[in-house]
Amino acid sequence: MSRLADRRLRLVLALSLAAFAIVVIRAAQLQVVDAAALSRKAISQQRGVEVIPGLRGSILSANGQVLAQTQWSKTIVSDPEKLRNPVKEALVIARALGYHQFRVVKHRGKHRKHRKLKPNPAWPAKVQAIADQLRGGGYALRQLSPDTVDRIMARHLPGISAVNELVRWYPFHDLASQVLGYTSIDGTAGADEGAGLEHEYNRDLSGRPGSQVFVHDPTGQTVLKTVRLRRPVPGRDMTLTLDTQVQAKVQAVLTQTVRASHAAWATGIVLDPRTGAVLSMATAPGYDNDGVHSLKNFAATHNNALETTYEPGSTFKVVTFSAALSAGLIWPNETFANLPYKLRFGDKWIRDDAPRGPITLKAYQILQKSSNIGTDTIAQIVGKPLLMHWIRAYGFGRYTGLGWPGE
Repeated sequence: MSRLADRRLRLVLALSLAAFAIVVIRAAQLQVVDAAALSRKAISQQRGVEVIPGLRGSILSANGQVLAQTQWSKTIVSDPEKLRNPVKEALVIARALGYHQFRVVKHRGKHRKHRKLKPNPAWPAKVQAIADQLRGGGYALRQLSPDTVDRIMARHLPGISAVNELVRWYPFHDLASQVLGYTSIDGTAGADEGAGLEHEYNRDLSGRPGSQVFVHDPTGQTVLKTVRLRRPVPGRDMTLTLDTQVQAKVQAVLTQTVRASHAAWATGIVLDPRTGAVLSMATAPGYDNDGVHSLKNFAATHNNALETTYEPGSTFKVVTFSAALSAGLIWPNETFANLPYKLRFGDKWIRDDAPRGPITLKAYQILQKSSNIGTDTIAQIVGKPLLMHWIRAYGFGRYTGLGWPGE
């Protein structure tokens, strides 16, 4: 028995020494070999660097109204693994967004008006769309107003959280939208599609980001200290020559023109004749810059006033008359007799707008009535060299000097 007990004692002693040796070796490894790596890992778990974006500069009209501005918004973030019932959570979010299951319908009876509640046909599709976004995870609903997100977060929905995010805000929505262009969805950089001032002057408008270090407690839940490393620098503001009242009026006229004539599009520019400043530049149909990232067709984002080539039409008559009057080849009251309805130039016929017999017009009447035949008659008097000189003098074939992309 003594020999067996002695063997057991030696075995226990050997195992104890081996265990102690392992502990010593592991301690040495942690304190010497892995010390630097573990220290860096501990610091990374309790300390992080956060980028502070520099706010993008604003774009202002000539009368000081804000046309484009960057502000903070909130975005709903979804964790699919923690969602309990995406459809029920989508119902809550849809109501917070202002959608309702029923809508009020006014019904006129024999003696008075009645209000009835009817199911909203768009409600099921909207709830399903939100539920699908939640199941997809990540940024589910972006750039909502802080009040809306606060209402959603007050319900403590499982798997739903919120983060702050920058958004580019266009207070006038569709006013001068093609002129302004738009930014990436996070509001930081001018988008290439549609170009515009946001793209062309992106370097000036963009701010420089800053950074700060935050230190957590060991649990990672509480921020103990925040140290700013670099202060963010906001971008430069830009003031345009556009007048918001003139711009709104021109857009209304163009929209009505497109609707009445069933045209594909229409464009117009208003200049200050004293300075050449652009008071308005518009293209119809337009679009709402605040909803640009949900567009399916981006054709409406292009500024046809500068990016599209088309015949100038009767506005070109001004060039012909400038050449003739400046050279003294005609005078305003000069009479042009027996002007025909049409003239042949090579294999082409030039006509006035409506069939007629020969007529006699004074020079100013030719411009007043926009007569193609009268203008072409004067163009033959001017001759090609002088007419080409005035075409170039008016700037045809040259850049406008507005600093516009893609013109």
